[in-house]
Amino acid sequence: KGDTKIQDLTVEMAINGARSMKALLTETSDLDANTGITYRGKPLFDCNKDLPKAPGGEVGLPEGAFWLLLTGEVPSVEDVRAMTEEFHARSTVPAEVYKTLDA
Repeated sequence: KGDTKIQDLTVEMAINGARSMKALLTETSDLDANTGITYRGKPLFDCNKDLPKAPGGEVGLPEGAFWLLLTGEVPSVEDVRAMTEEFHARSTVPAEVYKTLDA
């Protein structure tokens, strides 16, 4: 419910860098001792069954799981292919980044 109170906050908590403040709600995944892992409310077994697989593969591709976590939707084979291409296109770290890290 949108009006549910999460916690009382103090100015000191804010000044101290939000330590011990509950300020984020996430519904992407859950680990429960009884039901196991779920992604967006979908049991991991069902995710593996529903996500696109590599040709001849039996398990869902990690890019498909990432898409599901980000969007809440099971991606198509084309969605996963496009995401993989985008990851590959961005996989080179510019030399300037290494120079900055080494400085």
